[in-house]
Amino acid sequence: MKRAGGLVLVIAACALAACQLVAGIQDRVLVAADDATTGTSSGGSSGSTGPGGSGGPEAGDGAGGANDPFDAAGDVSLAQSQDDATVTADAQADSSSATPDSSGALDAGSPVDGGSSADAAFAGTPCSQLTNYIFCDDFDSVTDATTGWTWTAFSLDAGSVQLEQYDPATPPNSLSVLVPPVSGTNSLGKVLGTVASFTLSFDLRLDVDSLDEIPYVIVAQMNFAQSDGGTGTFNYALGSGASCALQVFVNGAQTFVALPVPPVRQWTHVTMSYAPATGATTTQNGVAVGGDAGAGIVVAPGSATLIIGEVYGTPPQSGTLTYSMDDVVLQGTE
Repeated sequence: MKRAGGLVLVIAACALAACQLVAGIQDRVLVAADDATTGTSSGGSSGSTGPGGSGGPEAGDGAGGANDPFDAAGDVSLAQSQDDATVTADAQADSSSATPDSSGALDAGSPVDGGSSADAAFAGTPCSQLTNYIFCDDFDSVTDATTGWTWTAFSLDAGSVQLEQYDPATPPNSLSVLVPPVSGTNSLGKVLGTVASFTLSFDLRLDVDSLDEIPYVIVAQMNFAQSDGGTGTFNYALGSGASCALQVFVNGAQTFVALPVPPVRQWTHVTMSYAPATGATTTQNGVAVGGDAGAGIVVAPGSATLIIGEVYGTPPQSGTLTYSMDDVVLQGTE
């Protein structure tokens, strides 16, 4: 009996050791499974970086919004997330030439140094997605920058106005303008009918690192021969140096409205508007800028001319300004 009892004790001890061994193995398996689920590494970073994970794009990322006049009008907004923008920019860099297309060149100019890959996050609106406009040019279906414009004025041998294909606001083309520090003009003009109120919008990118030494330049202008015999002019101007302004001239009276200077090397959506009830107003990326300094301005309806490019440029600064324009749209009442 003593031998039988000892044998029972030995068997029980072996069973207990086996259970402990199995439990230890199970604990290690469960810990390993937990680590694989969380995706943690020795660096402590999460493995969930794809769509739907904590590192993926959130709903509502990208350009466009209710404050943009085009969005408010119900036109299509080309939204794109920052993550998607980086992929798109990389693909564009691989598939496109580093040298801008010069088939629409009017004067010889240096190749345009485009913006960074972050520019692809900006989504402009091409003419094909707009309605109810007086005039629209997105430079996408032409091989010559002057196509669709009534006249051209070029007096600067050192300047240029040409098509480019590097990071346009809407592909495949935008307009590149090179402004040297000398007086003159390199511009495109469109003669319109009678206009009573208007909103001129365009996408603008300043392709320089600093604006401190840029010359004075009028980027866009609306000119009126008023029905009462008077004249009216609305300018969106940069310089001299790092400054920006809306300039309005009506029958000799001048109104200058200081505006925020657009950031360099990224697209900015600009609007310049006039209506009898509100006067002259400006927006930048859908946000009103300049306050009410343009209120009270009154311009009689008249024959209008739209001018873009280097409408007029002059020193005293010694630097050169290169900028790009895209999606030039004039809406309003005739």
